[in-house]
Amino acid sequence: MGDTVNWEFLGQLFATGTGLAAVAKGLAWLNTKRAQRLRATGEAGVEYDKFMGAAMTRANEVNSGIRDDLIVERRIKSNLIDLVFDLVDALRNHGASAREVDPYLDRLDEIRADR
Repeated sequence: MGDTVNWEFLGQLFATGTGLAAVAKGLAWLNTKRAQRLRATGEAGVEYDKFMGAAMTRANEVNSGIRDDLIVERRIKSNLIDLVFDLVDALRNHGASAREVDPYLDRLDEIRADR
């Protein structure tokens, strides 16, 4: 047949019942494939939603645990800052000079800034 299309042959093929049945069968096959593809796409979407839902739930659980840990850590840090400040006051009450106490107060200010 070569590179040219034999239009007369194609016309005769479609004119016969066999040719029309073949075309109908081909169109039905394409339509079925499309439906299968759409169904597969829908199922994949449902599975993706399930996966993302589970992942977000887990991420929220982890973040909640981290937040709880940060609250405890901040509470401990705050208590330690208060303790150091009380110790600096005790040093002053026992006669420590400002030159001796100021470096500790400076470090305490740096720690407080990180709260």
